[in-house]
Amino acid sequence: IMEWAQSLVAGFRQLSQGPLCALYALFGFLQILVPPFPGDILLFLGGGFKQAEPVSRAAPMLASYWAGTTLGSLGAFEVGRRFGARVLRAGPVQRLFPERAQTSVTRWLGSYGAVTIFAAKFVTGMNVPMLVLSGALGYDRRKCTFMIVLTTVVHNAIFFFLGRAAGKNLSVIAGWFGRYRLALVLAVAFLLGALLLGPRLLRLSALNTADQTLSLIHI
Repeated sequence: IMEWAQSLVAGFRQLSQGPLCALYALFGFLQILVPPFPGDILLFLGGGFKQAEPVSRAAPMLASYWAGTTLGSLGAFEVGRRFGARVLRAGPVQRLFPERAQTSVTRWLGSYGAVTIFAAKFVTGMNVPMLVLSGALGYDRRKCTFMIVLTTVVHNAIFFFLGRAAGKNLSVIAGWFGRYRLALVLAVAFLLGALLLGPRLLRLSALNTADQTLSLIHI
């Protein structure tokens, strides 16, 4: 992926500002719509290839990518809001994510939703699932919209300016994204483990609480 992305971005030097911005808006949208798509890598590399230009000339590319990721993120939230409740009521989902767990997550989002959405953006593989889940569980649309705008601005700026700092030092970039891929694998493993083991742990906790209550009654 890295070699493909490098050759692709290298070809962008021939493009004028308009087509380049349109492409990066598409990349940002695809990063959300198709999470394996390496949009963030292309943004990072784009920052490196724009290193020689003033920030004012490179900024439109960053703004276009931000527009694409923001639009895609808002769409993910709305998909969860529109279809999520029906999916959460389905039998297989109920077995993995029962109503007790859904209620706990809903309460958590009510108290810490903004922080959770912000943090999920920086955990590889967690952003889109968190946005869809937030929509499905009825998290406030205005709050989520504000957090989506804020997190995409911060996240994309970090990637872009890290790319400018790295420049065309491809060994540094390759090492950085090697750790990025490792983080992706660990995040997916954690998510699958939480989905599979979470309901069982909740049931065991409920059983222990019930046993303690009965013991107190007998005493």
